[in-house]
Amino acid sequence: MRTGKIAPHSFSWGRAMLVGIGIGILYWILQSGIGARSYPGRDFLMHLFPPDVAETIMRTMVVVYFVAFGAYAQSVISSGIRRARESLRETEDRYRLLAENVSDVIWTMDLDLHHNFVSPSVARMRGFTVDEAMQRSLDEDLTAASAARFREATSRALAEDAPDSQDPRRSWTLELEAYRKDGSTLHTEVTTTLLRDAEGQPTGLLGVTRDISERKRADAALEFRLKFEKVISTISTTFIHLNTDEIDRGIERALETIGRFAGVDRSHVLLVEGRQPRVHRIYEWVASGNPTSVAYLQTRSISEFRWWLERFQRFETVAISRIEDLPPEANAERTLLERNGVRSHISVPMLLRGELFGIFCCSALQSHKEWSDDMISLLRIVGEIFVNALERKSAEEEIARENAKLATMVSGMEEGVLFADAADAVIEANDYFCDFFDAGRETVIGRRIQDLLGEDLRPILQPLLDSYRRQSTAESYVTQRSMHAQEVILRMQPIHHNGTYVGLLLNVVNVTELVAARREAEDALRVKSEFLASISHEIRTPLNGIIGMADITLETQLDAEQRQYIEMVQKCAESLLCQINDILDFSKIEACKLETESFAFTLRDSLQETIASLAIGARSKALALELDVAEDAPDGLVGDPNRLRQILVNLVGNAIKFTDHGFVRLHVLRESQDDESVLLHFAVSDTGIGVPADQQDQIFEAFSQGDPSTTRKFGGTGLGLAISSKLAQMMGGEIWVESPSPEATGHTGGPGSIFHMTARFALPQVHVQTEPSDAATRESAGPSDAEPAGLAILLAEDNPVNQQVAKRMLEKRGHRVEVADNGRKAFDRLAEQPFDAVLMDVHMPEMDGLEATRAIRERDHANGTHTPIVAMTASAARVDRDRCLRAGMDEFLSKPIRADELHAVIERVVAQTRERYPRPADAELD
Repeated sequence: MRTGKIAPHSFSWGRAMLVGIGIGILYWILQSGIGARSYPGRDFLMHLFPPDVAETIMRTMVVVYFVAFGAYAQSVISSGIRRARESLRETEDRYRLLAENVSDVIWTMDLDLHHNFVSPSVARMRGFTVDEAMQRSLDEDLTAASAARFREATSRALAEDAPDSQDPRRSWTLELEAYRKDGSTLHTEVTTTLLRDAEGQPTGLLGVTRDISERKRADAALEFRLKFEKVISTISTTFIHLNTDEIDRGIERALETIGRFAGVDRSHVLLVEGRQPRVHRIYEWVASGNPTSVAYLQTRSISEFRWWLERFQRFETVAISRIEDLPPEANAERTLLERNGVRSHISVPMLLRGELFGIFCCSALQSHKEWSDDMISLLRIVGEIFVNALERKSAEEEIARENAKLATMVSGMEEGVLFADAADAVIEANDYFCDFFDAGRETVIGRRIQDLLGEDLRPILQPLLDSYRRQSTAESYVTQRSMHAQEVILRMQPIHHNGTYVGLLLNVVNVTELVAARREAEDALRVKSEFLASISHEIRTPLNGIIGMADITLETQLDAEQRQYIEMVQKCAESLLCQINDILDFSKIEACKLETESFAFTLRDSLQETIASLAIGARSKALALELDVAEDAPDGLVGDPNRLRQILVNLVGNAIKFTDHGFVRLHVLRESQDDESVLLHFAVSDTGIGVPADQQDQIFEAFSQGDPSTTRKFGGTGLGLAISSKLAQMMGGEIWVESPSPEATGHTGGPGSIFHMTARFALPQVHVQTEPSDAATRESAGPSDAEPAGLAILLAEDNPVNQQVAKRMLEKRGHRVEVADNGRKAFDRLAEQPFDAVLMDVHMPEMDGLEATRAIRERDHANGTHTPIVAMTASAARVDRDRCLRAGMDEFLSKPIRADELHAVIERVVAQTRERYPRPADAELD
């Protein structure tokens, strides 16, 4: 309400009442008073005045009242009109202020597409004044393609418009490129609405133009990141599977992939050697139509280019956007690049055990190029992959050379052979045997075998000879040992004739070089395992950031398009994580390190959980997912339910993936049973595409999916069935497949397939532990009943992205988080202030997580306290878990970290610690 003006409510209830009463009195006077001369006050007036005068006074009062009422009504109407005009002006002012201050540009056009209004915000968005913008035509405002799209959309809207349209505010939205005043372009989102006259006919256009350049840049950055991850994943996965003789070609293909992704014209790897580094090997890819530089660089010494060499020796990346901007001291480098037509160049040093191993270079020949941090990171990662692949190639070639040499030696050498009679005297020995013992033949023949082989073998040899004399069925004895500074295999074979011991055949095989080669092969396998673990760690670290940030972003306010993009990122990351897990499991199989556990579990509950986890995929394809467990199958079992679940998820998941309609059924039967164990038969049947008979054996081989087109269509690494087959063998069973005809299965959805798997489980005994092992309990237990909230948590993590992911997850739970970027800082911070829990990364600079944990535990022991510590690392192997627990950590989480898993583990360890080590406040409460 404004000061000095009559409030609307004041008139409505106060004066309206007076007006109503006055009208009522007048109505009563006119209807019954005047004519009957009996209106109120008549007698009073008649006493004061004569009747005619009294009548005249009363009539005059009526007239005056009507005149006053009319004047008042006119005043009320005038006041209402004035207030309406003021309200209209205020509304116009508000709309004008809105148009002048909104960041979007509001405009109107006539149907000939000429502007007749543009809001002042056009100056902020595009640099034009309102007058300049009004004078510009559509073709001057928009790029040719955008102008054509706008005209087409407007024409279509007008053509489809009808007077009785159910959408009188017909509008449409387009993404268009518009010009700024400086000639540059920006991306805009334009929403246009038809303006209509009183009869509903279109008279013009009303539009709102929004600058979406920043969103476009964000979309482009996200697209680049997705492509970045895909390139890294493709290249790293490729090199894991390449044979030695395929690595050179793999590097050339990878150079082409990187070159095309980076938008350059030439990419090459220079391998160098020597104290004054000289190029000894070049891998190069050159875009079509551009010259190669191999011949010129083949024999060049890097020492000729001092400016480059100084930076390479400091392991610095040299990124040059414009060759002409090189400093004067880089004249030799400028000459080299200009001679090869290079306009922009980047060089990344490749290191092997702290030494310069090579240089990874990319060059732009057609135009200048800016080198982003992401691109530099990509080149560094790929350079490391090249180094690991070439080192593996070198190691495997060296092993191959040693194996070839060993094979030649074995095929050409003579085995040491000796014969002894029943009295243990040597009766024959070949030259190799004599040479091996460095004795002449005349010295060997006739000696007792016990004296010839030496004192250290006598405790083994004499009882063995005695057993040969007593038993004609005694088996030969084979042992490997060191003799005369050599590794040898001794094979002693008794010779019996008609059940009587007549002598001994002794073979001596010098396996010194074979043992050395075996050790080298074991070292190579260790290098391969370390390589896989390293690649897994390096991929899981960014994956933790990708999946974590995707989860966090999905909890924010997103439009539909943004949510779709983030969910796509999340699905791609999850798919990559599954493939990494398959590769790691397969590497464990190759190294014979894949393990199973044994504890009591309930069969039907485990199967229900497995089927429930796969139900969403089946529902998305409208498939019937069925579980049928035979009544005589025992429910209580002892074994590894996690490995069983891994096999069934693979078999049922494959069935869902390769079935478009129909059903997928898991049927469980009891194959056989005794007092201690039961053999169960699991059959997964479907109505999918089936498996041809000629491919039913090979699909259980690594990296195989039957027809090669299957991988392209359905994806996957081809490792799942190979891993499942090995696990089934470890569980005392086997796995096989059959594809019966539709007539045999009774369905017509497709040829279908039935995957069979058997596994043996122990039956619970009285003395058998009925609870899961400690490791299983840690993995399966949920959060404590008493869920601590608002904890003070110390996060020891050196990766900035993973810091943000973990910190955000914890803070959303209500915890207070402090970050230390290495183990030393975490240890020192705990000395200054106690924390409820510590999240400890394992791989950190200065002091790693294991060393920091040991130091914290020593201090806890001295103080009689216990700090809950949870390992958080991208190393996911069982050995890594065990190492963390041995160092004193309470729990282990492998990256990528899931929020619910993180919270459950923290809440559990904090509750357990408070129960075992009550703080003073807790003790008082007790």
